[in-house]
Amino acid sequence: TTGVLLGALVLFILNRVGLEASNMFLEIIYGGPVLRPELSMSSVLTSFVVILIVGIVSSTYPTAIVMKTSPLKAMESSR
Repeated sequence: TTGVLLGALVLFILNRVGLEASNMFLEIIYGGPVLRPELSMSSVLTSFVVILIVGIVSSTYPTAIVMKTSPLKAMESSR
């Protein structure tokens, strides 16, 4: 949440100030002489959902392996 708030603050400032293109290449990338980035709520929510799904999927396999191992066997192999 802190990262989202800090990023939103930076984007708010950059939107107000604007990033000027210093050459023709940047003008093409920016789509004009000045870039004014914006943050949409849908991009924030999409990021949270993707992070949540990746976290759940990446923790499922190790959890399944741990659940198959008996506590006695796990304690024996730690010696």
